[in-house]
Amino acid sequence: MTKSEAFRNILQSQELNDEVEMMKKELMELIINSDDDEVSVRESAYVRIRAINEIMNRFKSIAKDDEIKDKSWKIL
Repeated sequence: MTKSEAFRNILQSQELNDEVEMMKKELMELIINSDDDEVSVRESAYVRIRAINEIMNRFKSIAKDDEIKDKSWKIL
């Protein structure tokens, strides 16, 4: 199994996707329910959401690596 296939399998896990969505939802709730003076709480939650998104995008990029390589060979 290639690295790309392994990450594709991970990303197809409904449990992983559910947990990621739950984490993002909890952070959004933290932002929504924060008081006006809790700027640092909102900023921290936002940074965490961005980190989750960046990690998931990296995983998706790795998962598509084989497809990209296959297409590049077709061009040549």
